[in-house]
Amino acid sequence: MGVATVLDPWYKMALLEFHFDKLYDHDACTQVRKIRELCYDLLSDYQQTKNSSRNSPLLNKIVTNDEPLEEYDVFIERRRETRSSSVKTELDHYLEEDVIKRTPDFDILN
Repeated sequence: MGVATVLDPWYKMALLEFHFDKLYDHDACTQVRKIRELCYDLLSDYQQTKNSSRNSPLLNKIVTNDEPLEEYDVFIERRRETRSSSVKTELDHYLEEDVIKRTPDFDILN
């Protein structure tokens, strides 16, 4: 439930901090930190799964000059791999952004 709350842009960590202060008193920071670490663990598991399924035969291929753009294809694939490893940074940015202000007239269908 804590992870789902963190992923909701209206609440993020703020709702956990609010309620955990009431529930856990002096241990609230520790409990919030556990949820934050769980989010990063989930992200790490996701990245490992994604990277293991991305083991492209293209990356392991020895480049020959038979195909003029073969080297370029390998370059692009490696570049893509490098970019995908920045997901953790995006999670950091997401958690640091302000929460979205709640409004009573919000309607997801409109």
